[in-house]
Amino acid sequence: MRQKVERFIPLMYNGLMSSNKFTPLVIGVAGGSGSGKTTVANIVLDRVGRHRIAYLPHDAYYRDLTSLPLNQRIQINFDHPDSLESDLLVEHIQRLKAWETIQLPIYDFTHHRRTDKSILVKPQRVILVEGILIFAEKQLRELFDVKILLILMQIFVLFAACNAISQNAGVQLKM
Repeated sequence: MRQKVERFIPLMYNGLMSSNKFTPLVIGVAGGSGSGKTTVANIVLDRVGRHRIAYLPHDAYYRDLTSLPLNQRIQINFDHPDSLESDLLVEHIQRLKAWETIQLPIYDFTHHRRTDKSILVKPQRVILVEGILIFAEKQLRELFDVKILLILMQIFVLFAACNAISQNAGVQLKM
């Protein structure tokens, strides 16, 4: 009986199989700047094991702006959905769900361009996607089996920032 239960439990998380393999569970973690998306993703990756999760940060999918001069690149609104190549992220999630490897782009935030290098990401039973705008695009949003939205009141972010600045400056914060 124990063997039957152990074989059944993995099927419970999404109940789907493809080519005698489980369809990966796709988890999206979104939230505003400073809401803790990357922190939550890193906690999950560390506790479950980075080798067991295909991790796709949306920040890796900023559009390659090498065709623009640097002074124009720094003027881009990187908080707008058009600044991200979400269609490539959609393709990568679909390929990972089909048990294919992908090449995760590496973005150079200093020069606002995509590098020639990439990271090989192998398919896993869990795909974790993290980013500010991952729920903004319908085609992307529909790929998530689990959607986590981190909401942090901005006053707490402001307070934390003021507190950190005051500690670094050696000043006691009065509120």
